[in-house]
Amino acid sequence: MAKIEEKKLPILDELDKPGITNEEVENVYARWAKDYDKDLEDLNYYAPANNANEVENALKDKKDALILDAGCGTGLAGVELSKRGFHNLHALDGSSEMLEQAKQKGIYKKTMCALLGPNRLDIPDST
Repeated sequence: MAKIEEKKLPILDELDKPGITNEEVENVYARWAKDYDKDLEDLNYYAPANNANEVENALKDKKDALILDAGCGTGLAGVELSKRGFHNLHALDGSSEMLEQAKQKGIYKKTMCALLGPNRLDIPDST
């Protein structure tokens, strides 16, 4: 029986480093931003499509629902949501370089560069 070899991206080892700081994570994603989509395509990354399917199942025909793509990266989930007819998409990511890649896809009405955590985001209450 042939052994199936799992594809591995060396850059992921950098993100697994114990004690990695937010600044170090931001630097990794800054370097990776331009190759991110291609790298994940090579790995047959299906999480964005699966997540979009779950959102569609939950929201049904509410295609105008305001959706925050938190940790949007380069916008892969947003692309999948857009394919399903969702058009009121906002994007949030901590990496300005990754967010720039997401902006270029032209699917987000608003983008925000920030980390989730103790700082208040520029999002109105009750949305």
